[in-house]
Amino acid sequence: MTSQKIVNLITLASLLSWPTWGAQLSPRGSVTMGTKGESTGEWRKVRKAVDDLETAYQDAKSDEERDRLWKQYTATNDVAVSNAVVAAAFEPSSTTSFEMLEWVVTNRRFQAGAENVRADGLRAVELLGESHVNNTNIARVCRAIWHKGDWDHEPGVRFLKAVSDKNSEPCARGQAIFALARLTKAKAAALEDFENTTPSELPQERRTKYLDWVKDGDSKVLFAKAEKLLGVVIESYGDCPSLAKGEIRQQRSTIGKEAQAELFELRHLSLGKMAPDAIGVDLDGREMKLSSSRGKVVLLSFWASWCGPCMQMVPQERALARKMEGKPFALIGVNADAALANAKGAAVKEKMTWRSFWSGEEGSGGPIPMAWNIRGWPTVYVLDHKGVIRMKSEGYGGTRTDDLIEKKVTELVAKVEAEKR
Repeated sequence: MTSQKIVNLITLASLLSWPTWGAQLSPRGSVTMGTKGESTGEWRKVRKAVDDLETAYQDAKSDEERDRLWKQYTATNDVAVSNAVVAAAFEPSSTTSFEMLEWVVTNRRFQAGAENVRADGLRAVELLGESHVNNTNIARVCRAIWHKGDWDHEPGVRFLKAVSDKNSEPCARGQAIFALARLTKAKAAALEDFENTTPSELPQERRTKYLDWVKDGDSKVLFAKAEKLLGVVIESYGDCPSLAKGEIRQQRSTIGKEAQAELFELRHLSLGKMAPDAIGVDLDGREMKLSSSRGKVVLLSFWASWCGPCMQMVPQERALARKMEGKPFALIGVNADAALANAKGAAVKEKMTWRSFWSGEEGSGGPIPMAWNIRGWPTVYVLDHKGVIRMKSEGYGGTRTDDLIEKKVTELVAKVEAEKR
């Protein structure tokens, strides 16, 4: 894409503020939508301008160009998100408003948790719940809600329940039920963490919130609800397409296959479960098995060189490996780079002295990430010396994540050493 075309796109996006794409201010401050054709046409110009900027960023040839285009894309995108919600709110039941709100909820920035667009994204979910529960094209929105993972956002949960009860389109209902299953499972996992954490280690606000949730049942109750919902998806909606195109996570063709993977994770990859074995080759092509480390506490880290948060964790992993040197501990990686050279280059550059499985040219869709149903990168498991899962952490929360992992590893290693005395 030429520099002039990029400038044209930025100019177009900046000029098309919401009063010009459908919502017109009257002298007294009231707002009315333009005609259906005018509103839809102008909105689609704005959306295309933003989408073209995102494409330009993805096609950038250098780090400098990528950084510049990312700043331009995010600035333009975030304004468009905010304006779309403002405009849609004046006539939320219209077809144009549905297009705007769907775009906001499925927007890359909202899905990634960008703070600048979080409030607008949640408001868009509320507006969709008020006016579009019966829309037969709502399936992609349902998926976006669970993919975003806001399981404590009550309007979103109410919206999914309404779609699952009222929508006439079977696959829309299936996506809504699958979303409810995923959010219930995520809430159960959060409660399970709370149940296994010393209360003083949690911020007061979070402690109060968790105590309120427990009134409706502990993590076991919620896991059972999630398991039941996943069963409904598999039995009644298993052939519905997954709509996973464009997601970083591994992709399965139907929500039935996705639900089966979620069910396997719930039954075999939860706290207290014996971890399944992982068999493959390392970055040098040598065979390796996870079970070969039985007798040691294992930190199993799913990572990739393209994953910024994964690489941010490496210094702490290096420090932990040094601290545990000579102790019954093993740090094992599972790499998701499709290009082996990228994985080996990152390991050398970051002084990653521990071995990593290579997932092969399938990358995040390789056999081990698929078997372990890895959705977010990084994901870390801590296994005790018997191979039982004692901790799971998805994503990277900086020092807090580092401290929790180190504390759990230190505690488990100390138990092994005490048993040997």
